[in-house]
Amino acid sequence: MKRQRLQSTVVTVVALFAFQFQDASAQAGQIRYSWSGQLVPDGSGDPWQLGEQGKPFVLDVIVSLDAVDLLEVNVEFAAFQALSARLILDGNQIAYVSGANLDFTDNWSGLRDLLVFHGEFERLAHTIEIGSLVALPLSTFQFSQTVESPPFFGSTSASDGGTCCGGIYTAIVAPGTLVSVVPEPASVLIFVAIVSICVLGHRTRYAYKSIV
Repeated sequence: MKRQRLQSTVVTVVALFAFQFQDASAQAGQIRYSWSGQLVPDGSGDPWQLGEQGKPFVLDVIVSLDAVDLLEVNVEFAAFQALSARLILDGNQIAYVSGANLDFTDNWSGLRDLLVFHGEFERLAHTIEIGSLVALPLSTFQFSQTVESPPFFGSTSASDGGTCCGGIYTAIVAPGTLVSVVPEPASVLIFVAIVSICVLGHRTRYAYKSIV
């Protein structure tokens, strides 16, 4: 009976911690990067009818943890094709078309790490490439090889303002903007630690009962 209760507890703990990883956008083997900003016309037109002040946006980008590094020449650069991208503009989701990529730069000019997104979206029958740059605190992630995996780091805040990337619209990310990463590395470690403790407790009790 006690063993059944312990097994039930382990299952419950696993289920509770696993639930937070059952995100609608990021599943096992995937990592989601998301941030927000303001999308404004650059003066060359406004086919999406955002107005002179633009509209607030949220970007969610999903990448496979085993995605292939598209930049294999320099250690400080890595780029990955996204599995999907979601652009929320003033509360409305914009249709994703194609071409979503994430570029990472480790230790840019000794000042910061960089995260850059490019992807095509369609609104009002106009398909437009949207780019967004996020400046991250130095050493948010570190590259040591010419071929890397998508960097897996805890959620953080933009260290500086980021403006990107030409074209019809410019994406502005303000300093201090939250950059969310799902799942969180710390949460994964806590999950593994708790499961390990439960399993160890089960084995210890079983060994004690065997001796007695």
